[in-house]
Amino acid sequence: MTKYIYIFSIIGISILINQANALKCWRCSSDASGAAFCQDPFESDLVSEQQRRWSYVDCSFPPQAQLPYGQSANTRPVCKKIKQVINDKVVVSRSCSWEDVNASADACLRQNNPSYIKTEFCETCSYDGCNGATFSIKCWECRSDNDPKCSDPFDNSTLSITDCRQVQPKDHLPGVKATMCRKIRQKVHGQWRYIRSCAFIGEPGIEGDERFCLMRTGTYNIFLEYCTCNSKDGCNTALAVKKNVWLLVCCFTTVVLNLLKQH
Repeated sequence: MTKYIYIFSIIGISILINQANALKCWRCSSDASGAAFCQDPFESDLVSEQQRRWSYVDCSFPPQAQLPYGQSANTRPVCKKIKQVINDKVVVSRSCSWEDVNASADACLRQNNPSYIKTEFCETCSYDGCNGATFSIKCWECRSDNDPKCSDPFDNSTLSITDCRQVQPKDHLPGVKATMCRKIRQKVHGQWRYIRSCAFIGEPGIEGDERFCLMRTGTYNIFLEYCTCNSKDGCNTALAVKKNVWLLVCCFTTVVLNLLKQH
């Protein structure tokens, strides 16, 4: 019995770790039935739990199945977002894709299409849920140590929202654009601080669900909470629920160890 518990525990932990590391992307098309949420801006509030299961998918599948003959095997999984005019109708599509590791984010924009299809926007990205972003996003930017209204509850009555396209690029992230909003809540030496800004990297919510945030704790009474979103302009205002994938792994491991002790 102990042997089987050990085997199943290893399998369970492996599944949790793979889920934490796998690239997940939105897969939908605005012209499909029941997929109005796929339009731009992306309406995550309209996504039901059932739609989320088949629209927010693992894109880390083997590339051999879809690479065209002669393409370099030096590829990576990415999320793709494309806006096209097809027979005079605007269609927004989001999907998984594979590309050469050296390809630019907008390389797909230069692909050839039939005359009745005009591609207005096409871009890839490589973090969870990134193709749920709007084509341009505006976020609140402030710090509570400079402006107390930046704390929770948030008061934006004296602030102007920031177009993230105008934010200065980061020197350590060449070519990376700010496509998300972020709210950071941190406690350092007993003092709470709130930081709201445009975000260049990270994952919107947890597994695409922006109601959840990542939580980190450390020594010396340090607490950090990262809430990232890209569903709509100004989304970094709200409170969210804390969640940590690795905390689930630890809890699962603890339960298994207790079972092993009983046997």
